[in-house]
Amino acid sequence: GFFAKYLAPLVVDERNGYVPAKIDGVSLPLKMDALREFQRARVIRNAFFAGSGVAPAVKFSLEPTYLNPDVLRATLRNDAQEVIYRHEPPRAVDLDWPTKSDASSVSVTLTLLDGSEKKYEASGPWALLRLFNASQVATRGSADRFTVTMGEPDGPRVTYELRAGSTLNPFNLDALTGFRCPDSL
Repeated sequence: GFFAKYLAPLVVDERNGYVPAKIDGVSLPLKMDALREFQRARVIRNAFFAGSGVAPAVKFSLEPTYLNPDVLRATLRNDAQEVIYRHEPPRAVDLDWPTKSDASSVSVTLTLLDGSEKKYEASGPWALLRLFNASQVATRGSADRFTVTMGEPDGPRVTYELRAGSTLNPFNLDALTGFRCPDSL
């Protein structure tokens, strides 16, 4: 990529990130803000492309932890993957993102006791992340765990514990939310 071809020879990878290399004791004139963005890009790449590096691959598990008493069942659909919860003992379900399907849609449907439904959904290649970002998300004590709540704060809702397959958690990644393309080096 661009960084490996053009910038890697000009920077030093230190513990706290990239810094300009020195030639004859003088630092090269590279902007620290731009180097921070390349550091963020590396974190993002490592979180989403940990395996082969060719396509994003994220493994995680979801375990229902709460279902409002007014809700009969919660159904989460991630393309062909499905997690149904009905006030029974919860069990974690392993999921993948992106799925193998060409279509990309994610939904959570809450079926209420009266038979009506409340549906939360997103579509497109980043649908799962958009749905989670539109939900109430809280950390759960470690970098690879947090809760995702969909529904109304004082009404019908479901809460899942999400366990990322890595402590470099793509679902709660500061580097992703803070990333900005540098306009110059």
